[in-house]
Amino acid sequence: MSDIFDAYWPKLQAEEGGATYTNRTADRGGPTKYGVDAATLGAARGLNRPATAAEVQALEEPEAKAILRQRFFADPGFDNVAAISPRIAEELLDTGVNMGPHWPITWLQEDLNLSNRQGLDFADVTVDGSIGPKTLVALQALIQRRGQRATEDLLLKCLNGDQYGRYKDITAAGGPNSPAELNFIGWITARIGFPA
Repeated sequence: MSDIFDAYWPKLQAEEGGATYTNRTADRGGPTKYGVDAATLGAARGLNRPATAAEVQALEEPEAKAILRQRFFADPGFDNVAAISPRIAEELLDTGVNMGPHWPITWLQEDLNLSNRQGLDFADVTVDGSIGPKTLVALQALIQRRGQRATEDLLLKCLNGDQYGRYKDITAAGGPNSPAELNFIGWITARIGFPA
């Protein structure tokens, strides 16, 4: 399902800043380019350390795209979700690049469990932050029960609400005038689509 990743790449780059190198103190990822931060680049290159700022700055788009495709689409299983629902997979990918794949997977599993009418439609899935066959079967069962579009609309609202809650928690933990507080409006407008 790389075609789904390829189709989503321009939108992801628009949100991540594309070829623009950044190194903001408010960004816990540190040096970043194409949505690839120093730790991710270092791990992808097998460096056993975060990449240096110069290494991140020199990152080229083909390598960045390959890293994000592997680490934030294929490895977490979002490609398998894409075979069922490209819309849900795009949301998982976007959130995963922003805050790590564990969060959106966990939320998807929780939201599926909350949507199964107390087990009447399908069995609860284990909330383990890993997309396996049972998570995929639950997603398919919810689609069969509610329809493709209705299921996607429901889960996208739930996932965006979960993401909003996480940003709110990060902001509250940082306190007034923290870098997180400065990022809050940017996060919710860029990632969740709230009006600026």
